[in-house]
Amino acid sequence: MKVEVLRKVLSDHAIYQDSEGKEGAIASLNGTYLAEADLHGANLRGARLKGADLRGAKLRGADLSSADLRSTDLSGADLRGADLSGADLSHAYLHGADLRGARLEGADLKGTDLKATKLSPLNRCGST
Repeated sequence: MKVEVLRKVLSDHAIYQDSEGKEGAIASLNGTYLAEADLHGANLRGARLKGADLRGAKLRGADLSSADLRSTDLSGADLRGADLSGADLSHAYLHGADLRGARLEGADLKGTDLKATKLSPLNRCGST
């Protein structure tokens, strides 16, 4: 995805979030190739990222709460301090991802590959 298009999607999504859905548009990035993308601190709360390729993406401190991340490839992604609370990560691939300090309360991790994933005692997890 071209950087300009991604910026527009993120801008529209921020407007959508700020207006409580009255303006803008929810980020719909299902199946999108975003490997190595720099999305640190991005507001992707409730975004649709099912099946997206986020290998090696920089998502440090991003808000991915309630996002649809089913079957998403997040291998090697930097998710340190990211908010993944309530996110659907079922069948996601997180091999080698860095989740230290990430919030995982209420995240659905069914069938998720967590091999070699970096976690810390500070990860806050709810029931999965």
